[in-house]
Amino acid sequence: MTVIRRLAVVVTLGIGVGALTMPAITHAENEQTYVVAKGDTLIGIASKSGIRLSDLLRSNNLRLTSRILPGQELDISSSAGGTASSASTPSSSPAVRVGETYGVRWGDTLIGIARRHRVSLASLVEVNQMSTTSLIMPGMQLSLPSGATSTSISPAPAPAPAPPSSLSSATHVVRAGDTLSGIASRYQVSLASFVKVNQMSSTSLIMPGMQLSLPSGATDKSGVSPAAPTSQQTITSSGSGATAVVNYALAQVGKPYRFFAKGPDAFDCSGLSLAAYQQIGIKLVHYSAWQARQGTSVDFRNQPIQPGDLIFQANRGSDTINHVGIAVTSTTWIHAVGTGIPVRVGPMPATSTIAVVRRYVDSV
Repeated sequence: MTVIRRLAVVVTLGIGVGALTMPAITHAENEQTYVVAKGDTLIGIASKSGIRLSDLLRSNNLRLTSRILPGQELDISSSAGGTASSASTPSSSPAVRVGETYGVRWGDTLIGIARRHRVSLASLVEVNQMSTTSLIMPGMQLSLPSGATSTSISPAPAPAPAPPSSLSSATHVVRAGDTLSGIASRYQVSLASFVKVNQMSSTSLIMPGMQLSLPSGATDKSGVSPAAPTSQQTITSSGSGATAVVNYALAQVGKPYRFFAKGPDAFDCSGLSLAAYQQIGIKLVHYSAWQARQGTSVDFRNQPIQPGDLIFQANRGSDTINHVGIAVTSTTWIHAVGTGIPVRVGPMPATSTIAVVRRYVDSV
């Protein structure tokens, strides 16, 4: 409906039927909107509406970290395989022609999808307005370049990281009053070598329950040899609820990162949160972007973050969540950082870098 026709309808109704009012929402012929409900997330809305998250963000001038409120209307008319309107400018559509669509499955990668459909990686990312480092998740609908066909090529597994050569099998569990320099002195190793094997700095925060690796040759001054870790870390004070989640996570500090690992000897970021919540009978999906749709949303900009809350980020310029950590306090978190870096505790990331915070159980 054009602006002139809308004005004509308003005037006619105003003169003829004073008691009637125009509807609060008007739509163009092909326009579609979604009304935000309590607990909705941008990722969840994109998934339910069958459109790409990047399209949803672009159509509504939003970012992944933008705040949405119940009752807010979002334009969901942009679809992966939709036909561009006559008003679209040349810059709004990709140069590569769009063919059919492909639903992402577990284990898929962009290069694997490109090979399977016999198209170049460059054309696949261009038609989806992505980059080669963009994260994809099961259920996403990707557009395929024109002329794509299907093969049965499977993606290759990622290589496992090599452990530091100076790392011994011995560990130390942090107790109240411990300091990095004090622990290094106790085991007769240099502070530099101690922080190096734990991928820390001399100013890193340590907390009771954290498990720190010791450099080769570490010897306890008391004459008691440091214990080697077992395949299943014993938690001295498991507690219940959020306390049990945090205690379990702290007991994994120092263990290596390995993609798609959920313990007991190595973890990736969502594997650590999955294993921690498994201790209290809560089942999470082994994927950070899907964990961000479980539990209840926390308004972290106006409410304090509680121990046990999961903190989600979209790192490296991605428009999809690709990292998660567990809140230890309102100002610290624990996470499996990435390849070559063990599980560790650090300061809570800046609010501007947090995409979503979800709560699965109240802290106790």
